[in-house]
Amino acid sequence: MGISLIPSIAQTPRVVGVRTVPIAPPTPTRHIGVATIPRRNHAQVRTLIQALQGEAATLDES
Repeated sequence: MGISLIPSIAQTPRVVGVRTVPIAPPTPTRHIGVATIPRRNHAQVRTLIQALQGEAATLDES
């Protein structure tokens, strides 16, 4: 027997003999940090940071 916390996206495809049980609130949280080199702050890096911030904002609203 084993117990593990994994994101729902990692639970597919279903595995025979493995049972998943949703966690009741309060659920665990994750903190994501970004470190950049200022002189190499390319457009792609700024776009990624903006996407992460946008996704975080939608999660805060729910």
